[in-house]
Amino acid sequence: MKWILKQTAWLLASLAVLYIVILGVSLLLVPMHHQEGGLETRQASKTLYMTEPKYFFLNRASLRTDADRLILLGASNTLGGFRLDELQPLVPNLQVNNLSISGANITEMRQAYDMIRAVQSPDGKKRSTYVIGVWYGLFVPDSLKWNTPDRHAGDTDLDIERFRYGFYRRGADGPVQILPIEDLEFGLLLIHPYLTFDKLVRDVTVGLRARLLKGKPALTDHERNQTVIPPEQQAKYIAFWEAQFGGATAVPKEQFEVLTALVDDILDDGGTVVVADLPLPTWLAGTALNQSYNALKTDWLKAMASRKGFSFVEMQSTFGDDEFVDEVHPKPRITKEWSHVLATSISNETAKAGVAPAVTP
Repeated sequence: MKWILKQTAWLLASLAVLYIVILGVSLLLVPMHHQEGGLETRQASKTLYMTEPKYFFLNRASLRTDADRLILLGASNTLGGFRLDELQPLVPNLQVNNLSISGANITEMRQAYDMIRAVQSPDGKKRSTYVIGVWYGLFVPDSLKWNTPDRHAGDTDLDIERFRYGFYRRGADGPVQILPIEDLEFGLLLIHPYLTFDKLVRDVTVGLRARLLKGKPALTDHERNQTVIPPEQQAKYIAFWEAQFGGATAVPKEQFEVLTALVDDILDDGGTVVVADLPLPTWLAGTALNQSYNALKTDWLKAMASRKGFSFVEMQSTFGDDEFVDEVHPKPRITKEWSHVLATSISNETAKAGVAPAVTP
């Protein structure tokens, strides 16, 4: 028995030494990612984290420090429409962080807020202004959005990341945290070899994967600015979103209820909220789904009117059809105008609250 225990101890010690060596080599090859604010999930592919959900989940420790912050939550049109380098100069009194995740719905945005508030101090929560970018595509119900063959039923993209590294485990009532949030940075150190190996493999095989998958190269900003969306392509976009809602022609109320809970969570924590109804081309705005969404939105705004610290920005009809690269994403030449509309609204709200205007003309 003693011999078995001794051999087990030697084995464990050897594995620990080997892991320390591997960790050291990985740190030499790819240093730990460290960023003090100014987070932007759009830059994920240029970092160790590579994907937007992973960047968000593992990089949020940067929000521990107390600061006056503007934090954007939404999907890909919020991410692409409000670029950090364009919005930040317009709100110099606030540290801008665009933590939107492509393909999100409101449920995943509420998860994102819960993950942010977990690393913030009470004062940090009070000094945060949240912009929630919405349009009808974010109101796909969970049963349709997160029930696909590539995931555990109900798991959002953020759920996949939280379970991937053992920071959480599945419980009967939902995710159960294993790694204390105070030890998030230590957890990042422990998984650094895995992250490094994953990134190196992807970097080395990028050419091979492009040839095998035969994907089209990403459009340049110049090409995006020249995009014209013919009627047949418009019809495909409309059909895609109808399919996302299971063929329904009306938006269910489910995600509006989640949005109410999200706004109330932020307000209860002492923060402020700006919900921005994002621009759409007229051919998408005229669909039955968007008309249903607008009706629900009108009723929702009436119910939210009395909430102090809440405001709403109507941008849905602000820009013309020729300003879109597809059904919801703005052409690069117009994103500065998106940011200016938003920054002006934020400035107006801070002025009402007796705070120095944040916007720079």
